[in-house]
Amino acid sequence: MIFVGCTQKTMLQEGIARYEKRDFKEALGFLEKSCVQVGGYGCELTAYLYASGKGGVSVSYAKALKALEYSCAYGNVKMCNIVYQAYSNIGLYQEAFLMLDRACTGGDHHACFELSKEYFWGRILSKDIKKSLEFAQKSCYGGSIQGCLLALTFYENLDKYPLLKIDHVHQKIGALTERMQKLSKMPKS
Repeated sequence: MIFVGCTQKTMLQEGIARYEKRDFKEALGFLEKSCVQVGGYGCELTAYLYASGKGGVSVSYAKALKALEYSCAYGNVKMCNIVYQAYSNIGLYQEAFLMLDRACTGGDHHACFELSKEYFWGRILSKDIKKSLEFAQKSCYGGSIQGCLLALTFYENLDKYPLLKIDHVHQKIGALTERMQKLSKMPKS
């Protein structure tokens, strides 16, 4: 099959058209191409087809996961979290935390909080109190009260972390406390 002249958008449209006609094997070729080039819905459909084996498509969880990784790389934070869980479940922890880092970078404050905890405990990633504090603050300013509490705990117990050299501690404590108060007054979504 030659894709000369097809744009990424038409790849996805062509894949969806074939999918709707229940020609799943044919759709997969277009959807995979769309996934690799632009991410998005093409990746999700590709992952679904590989995971389900729908319409005679050969089941491949590895290919399904790879499609979701592409979606994550293109900024779909929900897919980053799904891939994180999958990698964690099969013991691929370094890859899992890479997905978690992408989710955090993409604005998922829960992912930032999880990274903060992992850097604090050092079970899989190397223990790094400075990175733990950094991710706790990202989590806090992203909307997590837990992240605020963790960051405040660090600042209030600096004597236990001699490697943390931090200026203006009282101002940072004040800013985090104010952020936490704002978060606690926000309606839950």
